[in-house]
Amino acid sequence: MTDAAYADFPDGVVPLRAIDDDLTLVGLSEGPTLAFKDMAMQFLGQVLEYTLERNDAVLNILGATSGDTGSAAEHALRGKERVAVFMLSPQGRMSAFQRAQMFSLDDANVHNIAVEGVFDDCQNLVKKLAGDLDFKRAQHLGAVNSINLARITAQTVYYFWAWLRATDAGGWTELSFTVPSGNFGNILSGFFAKQMGLPIRRLVLAANENNVLDEFFRTGIYRPRSAAQTLATSSPSMDISKASNLERFIFELVGRDPARVVGAWDDLEAQGYFDFSAERERFVEEFGIVSGTSTHADRLATIRAVYEATGKSSTRTPPTA
Repeated sequence: MTDAAYADFPDGVVPLRAIDDDLTLVGLSEGPTLAFKDMAMQFLGQVLEYTLERNDAVLNILGATSGDTGSAAEHALRGKERVAVFMLSPQGRMSAFQRAQMFSLDDANVHNIAVEGVFDDCQNLVKKLAGDLDFKRAQHLGAVNSINLARITAQTVYYFWAWLRATDAGGWTELSFTVPSGNFGNILSGFFAKQMGLPIRRLVLAANENNVLDEFFRTGIYRPRSAAQTLATSSPSMDISKASNLERFIFELVGRDPARVVGAWDDLEAQGYFDFSAERERFVEEFGIVSGTSTHADRLATIRAVYEATGKSSTRTPPTA
């Protein structure tokens, strides 16, 4: 299954590219959609097909995407006989490239549904249906975005791979990873790797202008924004204000006490925020998580500076659509 999942990654599955003596880029854009989510989705497609065949079962995948999840999921599951994909996306809020990747597919098992609103509106619909257990069982509903822990698990692997490759020549024993994050899925995989014992010094959460997570890790106060307050940016896959995976981090923060997690989300529902400012120092000292926000101008300046200093672009160039 692993061989089948990664057979079509032309430049190697996870190549490491040195930017300078201290900074290395972990290449996660080698898959069919150029998104890091191909790393987990291509494998998950193989696992789902294998499991459904063994159990003579079918599955209706219901997902929400800000762009990269939907495209990666559809390309991993297209043509699968036992799986149908129903992907909700925010109308007009994805990049043209990702929209073309999704909406140009004509496989009979792939269904794209555009929703008026932002990603969080799509995700709310998915969570509401997933929470109706009778409906979920009757309709054979499943998930492939980071609600599905299998995807988080598959992503954990490349943190170990990156650490092993970066330390091949000796020297470093402890690394830091900077991870762009909107839904707290990829960086959660790194967090789990660190909890498993991987020598990670810092996990740096890099937010765009929709910096709810940055505010939480700096202040301890989590205050999601409304759809109207969620900005459309030049990194649309991160235009998210409600991070679906934050519950999993809070679960660890409160010593795996489910009542405290439920209480925090009750506070969120009642007053629009919850407050863990008393635990803020633990974010760095115990869990090694720090954060920051970038603007569109910051991102352009960084790309330009890296190119001018090294002559290397930081990503693969997408093919002309």
